[in-house]
Amino acid sequence: MTTAKKPTLEQRVAARFRLDVAKHQLTVLHDDGLYRHLRCLAPGDSSHWFDLITWPGTLTIKGDMGSYTFSRTQDMLDFFRRSAWGGGPNLQYWEEKLDAADRHAGVREYSEELLRQHIADDLAALAESGDVTADYLAGLHEELDDELLGELPTWCIEDEGEALAGVRQFEYRPGREEPFTFESTEWDVRDWAWHYVWCCHAIIWGIAAYDRAKAGKPAPALTAAATTEPDSQQEPVLVAAGATEETSR
Repeated sequence: MTTAKKPTLEQRVAARFRLDVAKHQLTVLHDDGLYRHLRCLAPGDSSHWFDLITWPGTLTIKGDMGSYTFSRTQDMLDFFRRSAWGGGPNLQYWEEKLDAADRHAGVREYSEELLRQHIADDLAALAESGDVTADYLAGLHEELDDELLGELPTWCIEDEGEALAGVRQFEYRPGREEPFTFESTEWDVRDWAWHYVWCCHAIIWGIAAYDRAKAGKPAPALTAAATTEPDSQQEPVLVAAGATEETSR
């Protein structure tokens, strides 16, 4: 039986984003050449609201999910249109264009999931090498549960510093042979921050909504992959330019 592959963080954020903005509308607060102020939120609900603000050479997104400022070309809407990756966020390239990242969420954060994957990869490589017995592997797994991976381990791997310290100090020595240790010095256990990925999706959505509004079309419809009732999601629409609807901060 084949085990279903767990969605990546980027896939989970994309699915969640579709739900979060399913009822959003675009309001054009200001539109004068490269100076623009676009507001995106659901009517009567400021949850997951965001603004896109541009001036020559810069775009800022701010809202419920954080604030990020990017700089690259004079027309930053055009920059994001051209550099999107397969219609989705170009996370690494856009990171290089950041002038400022949200002070709370940042761009990258510790991922317990990545740490567990590194451990699993090392154990799989050891098992495939044929250098150890089944009893050795069973004992190793038991020791790992006690120290790192069990319900009440010695080290709390929810915390980055403690997790890495626990991995570095882990040794399994059932006999007199050399102990098993993890080669963890090159491990990368930091993944994209959820808020950064969400905001990159929001930039794409906001620009698409703006482009469609300029062409007299409804904003982009999103089918919410994480819901069992995709037909119930309302298609976002354009609100009259110059509207002054306020959001709660």
